[in-house]
Amino acid sequence: MKENTTEETQLKCLYTNIDRFLGKFEEFKRRILECDIIGVVETWLTDDISDAELKISGYELYRKDRTKSKGGGIILYVKESLHSELCDDLTNSDFE
Repeated sequence: MKENTTEETQLKCLYTNIDRFLGKFEEFKRRILECDIIGVVETWLTDDISDAELKISGYELYRKDRTKSKGGGIILYVKESLHSELCDDLTNSDFE
């Protein structure tokens, strides 16, 4: 007789309003290592900051900076072990 076993998987998610990301990036990296998905708002990033500067090993990075005014911006980090992809329908909008 074969025993039924199921492994329960839990995603660990974090959402934060960071209010200017670059000044807090190193501390942020130390705090998120056990998270699977991280949503960050109010990054205040601009296009002169490359994705490479924001890369965290083991995570995919999705980002949208506010371009029409100061402030705003979002980043989503997703563990590379999870399947994720950018949904262009949501990023090609003027919606902020």
